[in-house]
Amino acid sequence: MKSITKSIKFKWMLAVVILLGLFIGAVILTNTFLLDEYYVFKTRAVFIDEMNAIRETAEKGSKKIESTPNRKDPNKKEPNQKDQNIMISGNIGNELYEYLLQRNSQTGYKYSIINDEFEMLFISSPEFEVGKSTSVPRNERDYLQEYKEELDSGKLLYTTIGRGNDDHQFVQLTGNLGDGEYVMITQPLGQVVESAAIANDFLLIVGTVFLGLSIILAYFLSKRMVQPVLEITDITKSIANMDFSKRYTGESEDEVGVLGDNINLISEKLDMTIGALKDTNEQLIREMKLQKRFIASVSHEFKTPVGLIRGYCEALQLGMVKTEESRNEVTDILIKESDRLSGLVRDIVMLMHMDSGTFQVQKREFDLVQMICETINKFKLHIDEKNVVVVPDMPETLIISADEMRLAQVVENYISNAIRHVDENGKLTVRIFSNDKKIQVEVENSGSPISKAHIEHLFDPFYRAEDARSRQSGGSGLGLSIVKGIVTSHGGHCGAKNTADGACFWIEI
Repeated sequence: MKSITKSIKFKWMLAVVILLGLFIGAVILTNTFLLDEYYVFKTRAVFIDEMNAIRETAEKGSKKIESTPNRKDPNKKEPNQKDQNIMISGNIGNELYEYLLQRNSQTGYKYSIINDEFEMLFISSPEFEVGKSTSVPRNERDYLQEYKEELDSGKLLYTTIGRGNDDHQFVQLTGNLGDGEYVMITQPLGQVVESAAIANDFLLIVGTVFLGLSIILAYFLSKRMVQPVLEITDITKSIANMDFSKRYTGESEDEVGVLGDNINLISEKLDMTIGALKDTNEQLIREMKLQKRFIASVSHEFKTPVGLIRGYCEALQLGMVKTEESRNEVTDILIKESDRLSGLVRDIVMLMHMDSGTFQVQKREFDLVQMICETINKFKLHIDEKNVVVVPDMPETLIISADEMRLAQVVENYISNAIRHVDENGKLTVRIFSNDKKIQVEVENSGSPISKAHIEHLFDPFYRAEDARSRQSGGSGLGLSIVKGIVTSHGGHCGAKNTADGACFWIEI
């Protein structure tokens, strides 16, 4: 069994955990190192909007002061010293004063107004006391001196100021308010850093909880997602062990489902292909055995007549045959064995044509009953010698379309075998069955039945059932093989069976 670290389920869960961990870590690192820079970048536009609002408020306050008549109202109370001090400067009126204090409480920004003599006219935090002289910090005074010309031209200056750690870093926007006065909007970066630290702590807690839940969820999801892959893996193992019975049963239509369907198709095709290969291999083995036996049988069949011919020829050559009668007897034997060799060669050539597919039948219409009767008459002498009774069970006439000469050869072989093996005073029956689709001819003889072990091999080349036929009774052992080839060429079948009285050979075309 593979270790858990090699499991696809474990790898999938590990990938989810790593991705989530990297995401949480990236967010924390971004907050820690980049948030202040991003804040500085985004604050510029906010500060510019704030500066424009201050200028508009200051402009409205100046117009209001200018439009007030320079005379006393007997019914109006004299303003106190604080109100008078607030309105001493042309731009710092009650409206701007209240506005800056209000904005300070809302935004947390520090608002400062400084004149061209670098005196602090207003500061929002700590709360400014009107009439109290406040000096401008050195770094701000140096900054105003350096960029005074640019400010007087109406340009807004946005920068970070301060030195040291983040608690003393500020973002600041400086602009000209008019009448030799300048406005500074300042925001400490320490607040951003502190907020980022708090956010990081919160994110770490939430991320840890979420990571744990994600691991649990990833486990169940991976189990569901990986299960089809495990099923396919099990099927492929079975295929590797030549077991094609298992099938993928998933119903998903994604890539895994397509893979499972393809695995099923491969399994089916392999099953059919290997099955066909096994059948072909078995058939090839059988044919090789038949070929070996065929060659051995041919050699044996040739050996006997060739030996006889050679022996008698040597006897003639040596003058061992003295009388005319002996010479005639030897000559008859030589002719007989020569004819036997010629017939054997003819039969072998015919079988070769049948096996190669070049054997063809020449069909024409003829009377099958008449052809069978003529074939029976050829064996009348042998029938009479054994006192055999021939029983025809045939119609008066039957016209068919076939190769008359080849079918006559088939019937002749069957009748010859039947006469050879029929018992004395026995019976030979010839039957014909016919309908619109097929014709069946049977030749049955009374006598000893054929052993069941031999029946299925009777139509093999050179096969002899020694208890049913013997070499002394004649024949090369190719007759029934030729019968099978002829019948097959007509698209039919042939065979043999035992009956109650003896044996029956049949063809069906």
